[in-house]
Amino acid sequence: MSLVREDHQMASHGTLVLLGGGEVGDPDLGSALVTLAPGPRVAIIPMASAFEQPEAAVMAVGGWLHPLGAEVEGLMASSRADADLDELAQRLDDADAAYLCDGSALHLRTTLKATVLFDRLLALLDRGGLLVASGEAATVLCNPMVDPRGGAPTVGLGPVTGFTVVPHVGDDMDDPNADKLQRTVDMAPRGLPVVALRRRTGLICHPDGTVSALGDELPVAYRGGEQLPDALGSLAGWR
Repeated sequence: MSLVREDHQMASHGTLVLLGGGEVGDPDLGSALVTLAPGPRVAIIPMASAFEQPEAAVMAVGGWLHPLGAEVEGLMASSRADADLDELAQRLDDADAAYLCDGSALHLRTTLKATVLFDRLLALLDRGGLLVASGEAATVLCNPMVDPRGGAPTVGLGPVTGFTVVPHVGDDMDDPNADKLQRTVDMAPRGLPVVALRRRTGLICHPDGTVSALGDELPVAYRGGEQLPDALGSLAGWR
């Protein structure tokens, strides 16, 4: 079964994948990520999970992707000082892909903003690599991003500027993330699409500006408080 929908021809730059969380261990999603990468070398960065056993996060992601063909390496950055270490950031120069683990969106934004590590992540994307962000890390790569404390739009890092995402949205409408999603939809700037990223699904942001779905479900997007009939089409021109 192919999990990549509405594929488009790759341009000369790289691909960004925003995941809703909970994907670690899913063989179909893992195989899709390995296929999207231009080579096997994957750097796993657990910065967002700095206070939640980052070593375990690296082991989990590595144990998921390695059997699928990835050559994995953990970049154990947890602070701004770590993210400004040239010798650590330079290890991304040999990577084909980078994977930002789930965790704390606010910690990731604070520690990654305006650092040499973030510059190297953008350089990886620009030279044709794959950048993957899971869960709360996915919203940080949007600008605006969603504040996890209440769902209000706030300043994110980009490079996604055409829409924002709410991760960890479940099928149960009693899920507290459903309330956060509704608050975000209500408070978002009127022209900004808000995407509900369900667990084990994601968005592939292609270098030509188009967006496709990763997973078994098409995404749901809202703008101006209303659900959009063509979610993927509305997200085109993401940067």
